[in-house]
Amino acid sequence: PPGQAAAAEPLAGEQLRLVSELQIESYSSSTLTATLLRVAEATRSQGNRKNEEWTDIESDLAEALFAQFEHGALPLEARASLRSFLGQVLNCGTGRITDQFQRRVKKKQFQPRDGVDLDDVAQRLEPLVEAFIQALQARSRPTSRSASGSGSPRPATARAASPPPLPPA
Repeated sequence: PPGQAAAAEPLAGEQLRLVSELQIESYSSSTLTATLLRVAEATRSQGNRKNEEWTDIESDLAEALFAQFEHGALPLEARASLRSFLGQVLNCGTGRITDQFQRRVKKKQFQPRDGVDLDDVAQRLEPLVEAFIQALQARSRPTSRSASGSGSPRPATARAASPPPLPPA
Protein backbone atom coordinates (compact mmCIF):
# COMPACT_ATOMS: atom_id res chain seq x y z
CA PRO A 1 0.00 0.00 0.00
CA PRO A 2 1.06 3.63 -0.44
CA GLY A 3 3.19 4.85 2.43
CA GLN A 4 4.87 1.52 3.09
CA ALA A 5 8.36 0.59 2.02
CA ALA A 6 8.47 -1.13 -1.33
CA ALA A 7 9.45 -4.77 -1.31
CA ALA A 8 12.52 -5.90 -3.23
CA GLU A 9 10.42 -7.81 -5.74
CA PRO A 10 10.40 -7.50 -9.51
CA LEU A 11 8.07 -4.84 -10.88
CA ALA A 12 4.86 -6.08 -12.44
CA GLY A 13 1.63 -4.81 -13.96
CA GLU A 14 0.73 -1.33 -12.77
CA GLN A 15 4.27 -0.59 -11.55
CA LEU A 16 5.72 -1.37 -14.99
CA ARG A 17 3.20 1.03 -16.55
CA LEU A 18 4.16 3.71 -14.03
CA VAL A 19 7.87 3.18 -14.75
CA SER A 20 7.12 3.93 -18.39
CA GLU A 21 4.95 6.98 -17.61
CA LEU A 22 7.54 8.39 -15.22
CA GLN A 23 10.24 7.93 -17.89
CA ILE A 24 12.31 5.78 -15.52
CA GLU A 25 15.12 3.78 -17.11
CA SER A 26 13.72 0.31 -17.65
CA TYR A 27 16.80 -1.34 -16.12
CA SER A 28 16.70 0.74 -12.93
CA SER A 29 15.85 -1.26 -9.83
CA SER A 30 17.20 1.21 -7.28
CA THR A 31 15.65 2.22 -3.99
CA LEU A 32 15.01 5.58 -5.65
CA THR A 33 12.87 3.91 -8.32
CA ALA A 34 10.78 2.31 -5.56
CA THR A 35 10.52 5.69 -3.79
CA LEU A 36 9.28 7.44 -6.94
CA LEU A 37 6.77 4.64 -7.53
CA ARG A 38 5.46 5.02 -3.95
CA VAL A 39 4.79 8.71 -4.55
CA ALA A 40 3.10 8.04 -7.90
CA GLU A 41 0.94 5.27 -6.43
CA ALA A 42 -0.05 7.43 -3.47
CA THR A 43 -1.07 10.36 -5.70
CA ARG A 44 -3.07 8.09 -7.97
CA SER A 45 -5.00 6.73 -4.99
CA GLN A 46 -6.26 10.30 -4.47
CA GLY A 47 -7.55 10.78 -8.03
CA ASN A 48 -6.39 13.47 -10.44
CA ARG A 49 -4.95 16.40 -8.54
CA LYS A 50 -5.03 18.77 -11.52
CA ASN A 51 -6.88 21.62 -9.83
CA GLU A 52 -5.79 21.17 -6.23
CA GLU A 53 -3.93 23.86 -4.33
CA TRP A 54 -0.26 23.19 -3.63
CA THR A 55 0.46 22.24 -0.04
CA ASP A 56 3.72 23.18 1.66
CA ILE A 57 4.92 19.59 1.76
CA GLU A 58 4.03 18.99 -1.90
CA SER A 59 5.97 22.12 -2.84
CA ASP A 60 8.95 20.93 -0.79
CA LEU A 61 8.90 17.51 -2.45
CA ALA A 62 8.50 18.99 -5.93
CA GLU A 63 11.42 21.40 -5.35
CA ALA A 64 13.59 18.52 -4.12
CA LEU A 65 12.73 16.42 -7.18
CA PHE A 66 13.41 19.46 -9.39
CA ALA A 67 16.88 19.84 -7.82
CA GLN A 68 17.70 16.15 -8.30
CA PHE A 69 16.48 16.37 -11.90
CA GLU A 70 18.73 19.36 -12.62
CA HIS A 71 21.72 17.52 -11.11
CA GLY A 72 21.14 14.37 -13.17
CA ALA A 73 20.50 12.39 -10.00
CA LEU A 74 17.34 10.43 -10.87
CA PRO A 75 16.90 7.05 -12.60
CA LEU A 76 15.28 8.68 -15.64
CA GLU A 77 15.75 8.21 -19.35
CA ALA A 78 18.03 10.74 -21.02
CA ARG A 79 16.07 13.72 -22.37
CA ALA A 80 13.02 13.00 -20.19
CA SER A 81 10.89 16.11 -19.75
CA LEU A 82 10.87 17.73 -16.30
CA ARG A 83 7.27 18.95 -16.62
CA SER A 84 6.08 15.54 -17.73
CA PHE A 85 8.03 13.72 -15.00
CA LEU A 86 6.72 15.96 -12.19
CA GLY A 87 3.19 15.89 -13.62
CA GLN A 88 3.22 12.10 -13.70
CA VAL A 89 4.78 11.60 -10.27
CA LEU A 90 2.38 14.11 -8.65
CA ASN A 91 -0.60 13.00 -10.80
CA CYS A 92 -1.44 16.43 -12.13
CA GLY A 93 -1.29 18.29 -15.42
CA THR A 94 1.84 19.90 -16.78
CA GLY A 95 0.12 23.29 -16.61
CA ARG A 96 -0.09 22.99 -12.82
CA ILE A 97 3.63 22.23 -12.76
CA THR A 98 4.44 25.20 -15.02
CA ASP A 99 2.32 27.54 -12.88
CA GLN A 100 3.97 26.38 -9.64
CA PHE A 101 7.50 26.72 -10.96
CA GLN A 102 6.80 30.00 -12.75
CA ARG A 103 7.94 28.61 -16.08
CA ARG A 104 11.35 27.43 -14.75
CA VAL A 105 10.49 23.94 -16.00
CA LYS A 106 9.79 24.67 -19.66
CA LYS A 107 11.83 22.59 -22.07
CA LYS A 108 14.07 21.17 -19.33
CA GLN A 109 15.32 17.75 -20.32
CA PHE A 110 17.05 15.21 -18.13
CA GLN A 111 20.78 14.66 -18.52
CA PRO A 112 21.92 11.74 -16.36
CA ARG A 113 25.20 12.09 -14.52
CA ASP A 114 27.60 9.20 -13.99
CA GLY A 115 28.64 8.20 -10.51
CA VAL A 116 25.45 9.23 -8.71
CA ASP A 117 24.52 7.07 -5.71
CA LEU A 118 20.77 6.70 -6.27
CA ASP A 119 20.31 4.99 -2.91
CA ASP A 120 21.79 8.08 -1.21
CA VAL A 121 19.39 10.31 -3.16
CA ALA A 122 16.49 8.06 -2.06
CA GLN A 123 17.60 8.35 1.55
CA ARG A 124 17.73 12.16 1.28
CA LEU A 125 14.24 12.29 -0.25
CA GLU A 126 12.66 9.79 2.17
CA PRO A 127 11.59 12.30 4.90
CA LEU A 128 9.82 14.44 2.28
CA VAL A 129 8.21 11.42 0.63
CA GLU A 130 6.94 10.07 3.95
CA ALA A 131 5.55 13.45 5.01
CA PHE A 132 3.87 13.92 1.62
CA ILE A 133 2.26 10.47 1.63
CA GLN A 134 1.06 10.94 5.21
CA ALA A 135 -0.44 14.32 4.27
CA LEU A 136 -2.25 12.73 1.32
CA GLN A 137 -3.64 10.01 3.53
CA ALA A 138 -4.74 12.53 6.16
CA ARG A 139 -6.53 14.61 3.54
CA SER A 140 -8.45 11.57 2.30
CA ARG A 141 -9.97 11.02 5.77
CA PRO A 142 -13.14 13.11 6.07
CA THR A 143 -12.65 13.84 9.79
CA SER A 144 -9.05 14.98 9.32
CA ARG A 145 -9.94 17.62 6.79
CA SER A 146 -12.14 19.67 9.04
CA ALA A 147 -9.87 19.17 12.06
CA SER A 148 -6.63 20.11 10.33
CA GLY A 149 -7.74 23.03 8.20
CA SER A 150 -5.66 22.93 5.02
CA GLY A 151 -4.14 19.51 5.69
CA SER A 152 -0.75 20.89 4.78
CA PRO A 153 1.28 21.63 7.87
CA ARG A 154 4.97 21.54 7.14
CA PRO A 155 6.63 18.86 9.26
CA ALA A 156 9.77 20.00 11.04
CA THR A 157 11.84 17.29 9.32
CA ALA A 158 10.71 18.22 5.81
CA ARG A 159 13.51 20.10 4.12
CA ALA A 160 14.37 20.08 0.45
CA ALA A 161 16.84 17.33 -0.28
CA SER A 162 20.11 18.79 -1.41
CA PRO A 163 21.56 17.36 -4.60
CA PRO A 164 24.18 14.68 -4.12
CA PRO A 165 27.82 15.72 -4.12
CA LEU A 166 29.63 15.62 -7.44
CA PRO A 167 31.60 12.44 -8.06
CA PRO A 168 35.38 12.80 -8.00
CA ALA A 169 36.89 13.89 -11.31
